[in-house]
Amino acid sequence: MKKISIINWRFILVCSFFSLSIFAIAYKIISLQIDDSIFLKNEGKKKYIKYRNINPVRGTIYDRNNFPLAVSIINYDLYALKGLELAKFISIKDLISLDEDLNINESFSKKTLIKKGLSRNEQLIIETLKNNKLEVEVRHSRHYPLGDQIAPLVGFYGKDRAQEGLEKSYDSVLSGKNGKEKFYKNAKQKIISKPIEVDKAIQGRDIVLTIDSTIQFYAYKFLAEAIKENKAKAGTALVFDNMSGEVLAVASYPSYNPNDPSRVIQKNRALIDAYELGSVLKPILLSSAIDNNIFDPDIPIEIPRRLKINDKIISDYKSYEELTPKQVIAYSSQVGASKIAIMLGYEKLKDAYYNFGFGKPISINFPSSAFGLMNIKDKISDKELVSWVMVTA
Repeated sequence: MKKISIINWRFILVCSFFSLSIFAIAYKIISLQIDDSIFLKNEGKKKYIKYRNINPVRGTIYDRNNFPLAVSIINYDLYALKGLELAKFISIKDLISLDEDLNINESFSKKTLIKKGLSRNEQLIIETLKNNKLEVEVRHSRHYPLGDQIAPLVGFYGKDRAQEGLEKSYDSVLSGKNGKEKFYKNAKQKIISKPIEVDKAIQGRDIVLTIDSTIQFYAYKFLAEAIKENKAKAGTALVFDNMSGEVLAVASYPSYNPNDPSRVIQKNRALIDAYELGSVLKPILLSSAIDNNIFDPDIPIEIPRRLKINDKIISDYKSYEELTPKQVIAYSSQVGASKIAIMLGYEKLKDAYYNFGFGKPISINFPSSAFGLMNIKDKISDKELVSWVMVTA
């Protein structure tokens, strides 16, 4: 009886082992069918379903009168797919003019560009052929109607995306959102279907500048002529609407042609460079003095030939004897401006510069733009104060 009991126990153990093995195999089969089915299906799809992005149309940059300063042009390029026979290619060549430097002596072994920039009539011809070995791709190119007149401000957009100017600073607005399309391939990885749109591309938004293209044209024209005539290296010209504060023109020379692929980029000196100002500060001084009722702008003040402040001698190139504050600005009198600065005082002059915007970032969204720096102290001498109306850093 004892031996029979041992044999029964071993029998039960073997049966249990086989049962567990069968259960484990069944579980694995079911898990492959259920848990891993999605993964396996996706891996299978990758073999014959391919995706590619659809580039959206980039937004246009307009001037204040809706004249385009940067516009996207839609081009259609014709490609021959792998397997296009030579006879079919020759028949296509008889229907439309293909690229002259394209010499094909046998069937195509890879996808090849055979015509860049199809016209509308040529597109209709390709559609009527219904040849699945031909593919028309959309290509966007950027064009700048004003060329070098406004290039340092607008910048450009190329193969490496936005690189300079407003094209770069407003890239997220102008770019839009990419779409997506899919197409099928066979086991030999040949395309066997036309592209199917999956996600629709969202076109970039347009932006409108305060720039006036006519004023921009003349600002750049006269700036370039003046620089060449005076044999200068570079220069800038800005035109503002003083009533609204809007910028009507920003010209910078030397410039470059953004439509030329071999362009040599030139910086926008008006917005990137920092300048040490001179007599341009005198009108700000005068306006602050008038606001603080320091004097009557129409009553003359005495203008000595030389003015000594501490150990500094200030003089004008011409003797005026007396000038109205308005004439001090008109003749750019160093002596007159120095006297007004001393009458106004350091604190009020400093506040005038701050209120005018010195030392603050510019309000134009422009990459790498510079802003001024004022050497502020708790107290300065009259000699230092005078230098604030002639040169400041």
